[in-house]
Amino acid sequence: MQPWCLGEMVHAMKNGVQALKVVFPDFAEPDKDFIENITSYVPNITCLADRGVALTDYHDVLNWTQTLETVYLPTVLNEEAVAKVVQGLVAGDPKTMTIQSKTDLFPETSVAILVNHDVVEDTATAMVLSDMLRPLMGHSPAEVPAILPAQATLPESVEKIVILCTSGAFKNAHVLRTLMAAAKRRSKYLLVISDIAFRFPTSELLTEAAAIAAGVTDEREILLQLVQDIFVSNSVSFQPELYMSSAIALETKAKQVFERLKETHVKLSTLSWKGRTEQIAFAEKECHIVLQEPEDLFVV
Repeated sequence: MQPWCLGEMVHAMKNGVQALKVVFPDFAEPDKDFIENITSYVPNITCLADRGVALTDYHDVLNWTQTLETVYLPTVLNEEAVAKVVQGLVAGDPKTMTIQSKTDLFPETSVAILVNHDVVEDTATAMVLSDMLRPLMGHSPAEVPAILPAQATLPESVEKIVILCTSGAFKNAHVLRTLMAAAKRRSKYLLVISDIAFRFPTSELLTEAAAIAAGVTDEREILLQLVQDIFVSNSVSFQPELYMSSAIALETKAKQVFERLKETHVKLSTLSWKGRTEQIAFAEKECHIVLQEPEDLFVV
C-alpha cells in the first residue's frame, strides 16, 4: 500500500466521488490493528501532510472503503471476466455483473502465451500484451497470440509460445508441464520479461522448483535443465506494472514482440527435450543412417 494511493482515496472520499471496490482473490481487508497503527505498516505515510492529508484521514478512508459496493474477481482471471468488470464499472453498478471463473476455449492459433495463472498480476500482464498484439497481427488471424488457459494442455495447432517470465513462473506446475510439451514437439519460443523482480534461474530457484518438477515428470533433472537452457535466447521486456510504463512505451514493446514473432530480422530459438525416449529415438535414427552408408565407408 502506497501513500500516494491512499492520498487519492482520501480526496475521493472527501469530495464524494462515486466509488466501487474491486477485490482480487488474495486481498485481505485492513484490520483494526493495521488501521490504528498504519504508520508502522506504510513507510513515509506522513509525506502528504503538506497537501492537506492528515493521519486521521487515512484511518477514515480505510474504514470508508469497507462500506463500498464490492466486486469480487474470480480466482482465475479471463478476458470475459475483465469485460464484465469494465461494463459494471462504467455502469456504476456492481449488481449488473455476474462474474464466474470458466474454462476458456483456446482459439485456433499457432501462437500461445504461457503465463502463471496463480498470480493475477501475471495474468493481467498477459491480457495487456495479447490485446496490444491483436491489431498488429490482424492480417493473419491464425497467428494472433492467445493466452493458454490455466491447466489447459498445449493444442496441436501451437507452433510458437511466448513465455512470460515472472518471479514464480518456473515454480508453477502448469508452466513447467506446458514447457515440457512444447519442447517435445520442438516449438519455437520467445521470452518476455514481465516482472521487474524476475531473476534468471539460480541454483536456489531450481532447488525450489525441483519438488514441483518431480510432480510433472519422472525426468525432473531434464526438465530443470530445460528451464536453464531456454535463457540462451534473447528476451523482450514488457512490464505494465512499472510506473513509467505509458501506453506509448508498452505499444513500442508490443511491436518488438510482434517483430520477433514474425522473425523479421532474427529467427526464434527452438525448444528441445533431451529426455530418455528422445535420446533412444535419436540413437536409433543415427544407427539407421550408419547402416545406410556405402559398404566401403568405414564408420567409427
